[in-house]
Amino acid sequence: MKAFTGSFKGFRQNCARRCFEGLMFCLLVLGGTTILHAQVAQQLLGRVIDASGAVVPNATVTVTNEGTAVSTTIHTSQTGDWVVPYLSPGSYVVKVASTGFKTEAQTGIKLDVGQLRSVDVQLNVGTTSESVTVAANALALDTISADRGGVISGESVELFICGLPIF
Repeated sequence: MKAFTGSFKGFRQNCARRCFEGLMFCLLVLGGTTILHAQVAQQLLGRVIDASGAVVPNATVTVTNEGTAVSTTIHTSQTGDWVVPYLSPGSYVVKVASTGFKTEAQTGIKLDVGQLRSVDVQLNVGTTSESVTVAANALALDTISADRGGVISGESVELFICGLPIF
């Protein structure tokens, strides 16, 4: 049997380096999945129809954030459907225009974190110089997904903290 003639200094450095590499790998994997999981996408979607219920293809849909005035313009598909993904939470205006129809605008559409909100729009026959504005309802039923969530306001947190007993 051969006797150990090396030093423990090299062994400790090698062990420490391998432990450090393993720790960095774990942090990279776990940290990366946390970052990916935190990306919650809110989106508005809907369908544009006319007074008879027929879809309106190639209508111009403009979605504008009321707080920041940032707007996104898209066109409906051949089936009258439209989707605007990756929106920030806030209040929005949806404006729809198409040739031969009055311009329709829906205001006060509230979009919360992680919410998919459907906004169907009916266009009426008329000139594009005529417009109709509809204020959105304060409460909206999410018929798009089965997700359940809520938004906690600052007042709710203060009431919760103030109601805790002090020992």
